[in-house]
Amino acid sequence: MKARLLVPISDPSGATDEVIPPGTIVKVVELCVEGADNVCFPLEPDQAEVLLPTFEDLGFEIRGTDPGCLAYVLNLASGKMILVTDADGAWIPDVDSDQPALIGIYNENGESESMKAYPSCTAAVLALRSDLELVPCKA
Repeated sequence: MKARLLVPISDPSGATDEVIPPGTIVKVVELCVEGADNVCFPLEPDQAEVLLPTFEDLGFEIRGTDPGCLAYVLNLASGKMILVTDADGAWIPDVDSDQPALIGIYNENGESESMKAYPSCTAAVLALRSDLELVPCKA
């Protein structure tokens, strides 16, 4: 299994001051996972499947927007807001069926700054994580 680093990592051996930059592809040799009762245990890469982050993992919350409408919403420190909806713009996309998604960025006054359609929820999550450098929240 391979993984892409999301943050810079200092030389794990401690032998140099070099940093492994974000975006570097690394081979996963052993995973440490947390199971029931917060007990950590090691796994080999072929014993698990790495899941992509979800909108919730990136900090989005489900909120009502207009009457009868729902969206994934993320408020940014800049005062801007990101809304993710289905292709019609009225409801949250069905992540289980990897439905197309629409991402809108709104300014502090609630005015639309940009709107972009994605062919799937997976594509939308990956774009948000990459383009906006959103990192999954730590639980």
